[in-house]
Amino acid sequence: MPKGVYTRTPEMKTGKYKRIKPPWNIGVLHSETTKEKIRQKALGRKHTESFKKEMGKRVLGKNNPMYGIRQCGMSNPNWRGGIVSFRRQIYNLFEYKHWRHSIFVRDNFTCVECHKVGRRLEAHHIKPFIQIMKENNIKILKGAIQCKELWDIDNGITLCKECHSLTSSYRRRFK
Repeated sequence: MPKGVYTRTPEMKTGKYKRIKPPWNIGVLHSETTKEKIRQKALGRKHTESFKKEMGKRVLGKNNPMYGIRQCGMSNPNWRGGIVSFRRQIYNLFEYKHWRHSIFVRDNFTCVECHKVGRRLEAHHIKPFIQIMKENNIKILKGAIQCKELWDIDNGITLCKECHSLTSSYRRRFK
């Protein structure tokens, strides 16, 4: 073989020759003095402005590995054929959004348990949503829209996320 020319054998390409001994420093913990030396060495180290600009250019436009790839709809790896759960379809209804907003307005955007105002509020069905669905035999959206009990404002209260998670029927958990 001429000097300076290196060719990989088929065994090398398949990974037959793998490292037998692990590196000496795997699992070795640094002492506190070594940690302090490493910290002192890294302290105050900053990238130059030119390096920052170069790093920014590396992922801009066509250099970005995700350039031109649209991850919405059918091209998204989580796509399930446009199937939306029945519960999610109900949450997207105008009636549900109106019911939810009416409860928030009635309770003055305040959690009825801990009296937090405004942030991370959720509308809670006093009589569980799933129980109403079963009792009224609701299987299609038209049935959900026509069910008066589902949209009854007296069956709802405003709770913050923390208080709502403590309820017995939170996320279909019944006690």
